[in-house]
Amino acid sequence: MRVVPEPTNPVNQRAVAIRSIDGLLLAGYVPDDELDDFLATIPLPIVGIIVWEAFTWRPRVRKSLIALVGPSISLRMIPASGVPAEQAGEA
Repeated sequence: MRVVPEPTNPVNQRAVAIRSIDGLLLAGYVPDDELDDFLATIPLPIVGIIVWEAFTWRPRVRKSLIALVGPSISLRMIPASGVPAEQAGEA
């Protein structure tokens, strides 16, 4: 996902959208009561991952979405032994 400020949004010029990486799918918006804290983050977070979504069953309606965002995200695999992957090959 990526975070996209929408200064031309007709409802709220401060709106910040949460979209798919390609920008085509809209997941939602940063809540208004969180905007001040979010916009105060310098540099503004650009990318992230959606970690949890909750839906009702019938009709299927999204009730909530939790997203982790930050200036950069780095993920790597760590073997179950706790030894970093780079060192695992050296043993």
